[in-house]
Amino acid sequence: MNEVTRETSGNKNDFIKRLDMLATTLSLNEDRKLISLEKYRLLFSTYKKMIETDVDHFFLEKQKQSKVVESLQRSQDFLTYKNHTLLWEAFGKMRSDDPTDFMLLSVLTNLVEDEHVSPQFFGLIVYKKENKLIVVKVDSEEQFSSGQVSYAKIPVAKAEMLSKIIYFERDSLNPRPFSLLKDIELLSEGFQVIPALTIGRQGMDHSKTKEVEDTLKVLLFHCRTDIFSLDTAGKVTPVWNPFVNQANLEMRKRFLEAVKGENKTWNEVFDHVFDYYLYRIGEKRINPLLPSNNQHEWWNRSIQNIFARDPYILTMIATNGKDQTSNEAILKNRLEWAVQPTALLYDQVLTQVKFKKLTETLYLDGIMMQMYEDRLTMIKSPVAKEMTKRILSRLDDRYDDINSEIKRRIMMQRKQSDLKRESQWQKVLPMNLEQKDRSNFIKKEELKQKQKQDFTRRMDMLALTLSLKRNDDSFLFPEVYELLFSTYIKMIETDKDGFFIDEKRQANIITSLNQSNELNQLKQANSIQSMLEKLRNNDSTDFLLIPACFKTLDPVRNGHISGLIVYKRENEFMVMQVDKEETLKTGALSYVKIPMDKIQEFSRVLFSARDFYEFKPYGILKRIESLSHRFKEIPTIKLAPQTTGNCGIIEMEAALRVALFHCKKDLFDLQLSDRITPKWNTEVQDLASLEMKRRFVEAMKGDNQEWNLNFDYLFGYYIYRKNQSKQSEAGNGDLHKYSRYGDIRILFGNDLYIDEIMNNGGRIPLIFDCFLKGKIIQSVGPTGTLLGKEICVIATSDLYKELQSNVNELKMLEERLPYIKIPVAKEMAKYFIACLVEKNKEIESHICERIGIESKTCSYQVESQSTVDSFAKVSQSQLTPAGVATGASAPLTNQFATMIHRSKQASAVKNQCSFSKKTKCKKQVTVTK
Repeated sequence: MNEVTRETSGNKNDFIKRLDMLATTLSLNEDRKLISLEKYRLLFSTYKKMIETDVDHFFLEKQKQSKVVESLQRSQDFLTYKNHTLLWEAFGKMRSDDPTDFMLLSVLTNLVEDEHVSPQFFGLIVYKKENKLIVVKVDSEEQFSSGQVSYAKIPVAKAEMLSKIIYFERDSLNPRPFSLLKDIELLSEGFQVIPALTIGRQGMDHSKTKEVEDTLKVLLFHCRTDIFSLDTAGKVTPVWNPFVNQANLEMRKRFLEAVKGENKTWNEVFDHVFDYYLYRIGEKRINPLLPSNNQHEWWNRSIQNIFARDPYILTMIATNGKDQTSNEAILKNRLEWAVQPTALLYDQVLTQVKFKKLTETLYLDGIMMQMYEDRLTMIKSPVAKEMTKRILSRLDDRYDDINSEIKRRIMMQRKQSDLKRESQWQKVLPMNLEQKDRSNFIKKEELKQKQKQDFTRRMDMLALTLSLKRNDDSFLFPEVYELLFSTYIKMIETDKDGFFIDEKRQANIITSLNQSNELNQLKQANSIQSMLEKLRNNDSTDFLLIPACFKTLDPVRNGHISGLIVYKRENEFMVMQVDKEETLKTGALSYVKIPMDKIQEFSRVLFSARDFYEFKPYGILKRIESLSHRFKEIPTIKLAPQTTGNCGIIEMEAALRVALFHCKKDLFDLQLSDRITPKWNTEVQDLASLEMKRRFVEAMKGDNQEWNLNFDYLFGYYIYRKNQSKQSEAGNGDLHKYSRYGDIRILFGNDLYIDEIMNNGGRIPLIFDCFLKGKIIQSVGPTGTLLGKEICVIATSDLYKELQSNVNELKMLEERLPYIKIPVAKEMAKYFIACLVEKNKEIESHICERIGIESKTCSYQVESQSTVDSFAKVSQSQLTPAGVATGASAPLTNQFATMIHRSKQASAVKNQCSFSKKTKCKKQVTVTK
């Protein structure tokens, strides 16, 4: 534990003490110092005043209030005792069997003998009952023993010894772990749990006074209900008042009033502080997207961060509570400290700061701006409001500076990538070529690189569309959507049977998709305004389809993309948001109406939507809302949530589906009782999604037949997954289905055939040669190796896990073989299976040696015998890795099967059924920038 000292009263005035205590109680500061005895005296004094002013008996009936106040005064006095004798005398004067007569104590203890682990506070209550001293321990986190509330009975004859150890611990700065509680156990028969009592854990309220507050709540509850006589069969949670909703909030309000005094300036500051607490718990309902009260430690830290930088509070602290906020010099100094310029923030020029650090700053600044904007409506002090506006202005300037630097680096990185690709093929440029031949060679190489990049981008888009991979950074640039929209256009153009939309309206849909595609290429906001002006009123086939990329308030998520559809309806602009994840908490489909007279501002907002490096939480959506109202849910529409995390594509696909459905059925004229999931085609229902994916693949195809075969190869994964999904629905349900989705994504990510064609611009290998065989052997692991190490050093439990993992992978590989139509790809898959079988034999052999079973009695059997049969059909010259024998495996012995089963139980591995392997995972399909 860091060197700490107890504060002394000295130089801090009453204002700062009260402000500090209020902020600590509300978990708004991150004070790492130990709480001083002086602060506890002020805390107990505030509790006293809170009870004394309880005119409506919120805490306690009137006849008991004076006695409780008297006990709190005694508890406060203990903090000034000069020796243990005074405490011993206080114990002697306590009334027996009177719950209003007590000593309330706060105890600090170390949890372990480790200076890096922070000490823990907990509360004690001392009563006198049946000629014994009862010490009640309140420990909501159950750090010392099981049970949140427990008690120890100490004979009155040992009261002096109890007073000595309590008095000694009061002044101890570095107590031994649980020393006081252990000493109390020695004086008694140990702590007995009161199992019926439960206390809510700290959660976001993790202040240093929380345990004392919980202890006060328990002792007031005991004044109403005897905690020693509770029915052990039930559970009771003490509350401040069982007849008042949000009793905790009401208690905090009364605590605030008890903190206040006659100084109105101070009271305004205390109210300002309390508004931070109301904002933190979401009481003001200002922003429905804020985390709930029991979520996210980061949210608590974020509130503490902006609270610590509040220039209004800092100014009042600097002036000891005197109102000098009109002093411009003081205000400027505090503002500069709250929002430092980049040179001070990083202590180096912006161009030299690491990229990750820049993005982290942008995200945190975005959260801070959101918080300050939310709080503006809560702030009552004109001076505090003006200072908050200045903070927002400074944050906005810093945000723009950092964002510009990030974009500059991204564009530079893309240029450098292009130059790197160019330099790579220029290295092989023959030196003896004539100028004309050199020029032709360069053109051919440029064309080859362009085709390779185009193929990579198409494969990436298709993998995302088929939910075979998660988002990566490949869709961070708006121009990538040109390929997606172009594919949608071709899909509609080739719709000869009216699957998507009737023939009469197809031309309008194609026009809308074309202008959506053009929007990303426009250079000025007024060009978008021209597009908006030309939208036809009340025509569902005339729209703009726009991807909306934004960050959220959850740091765990790496942002999100939803789909926007813009119409003109009743001479207003209607912005529909399609979001399968319901990120805004306004359902899967919501809308905003924007008046025509705001067309210029709306154009600028849509123009800014092309900025895919927006770090302000919900940036584009918030700017749309600022033009009119919050997004309103259309509750009749339901969309299935994502299964893969591929929002870059799947949300735009959902938006197109909704737009086409809206052409057939007006979404604004649905009955509230309706519950509709828009389909691509209502006549085929369950097969509509499969048919759409098939048509999408066909729309991707062109003149390159090898590319077309590779697109079909990916589609085979999708068909395989759909068939497996049907089996799951008939058997184990959604949980197993989603698990299989993840397994298939891993299988796709490890596919060496895809790795090969991606490296060769879509060209299919002519033969299954030694080079490809070597890649497979290296992926599975050469003989004597496993997981990138020598197999002899791998733990036995890991061998079992790998064996079971391989069983599952082999099963899936076998199931997928019929879906592979490219001969060389099928050969690679079979060879991979054979190598995996041989690797399992090797693993099994090592397991047998370690547990003492003779190798000849050990053998491995693939779960499906048909897999083994299929291996046998392949010629030995094709299937045998170097140094590995082939042949079907003999049946697995009962002894070995039992051994594996017992090992799986012993290891208790949660993800045994997943077949992902660190050493096998090849690079994912990604877009070349």
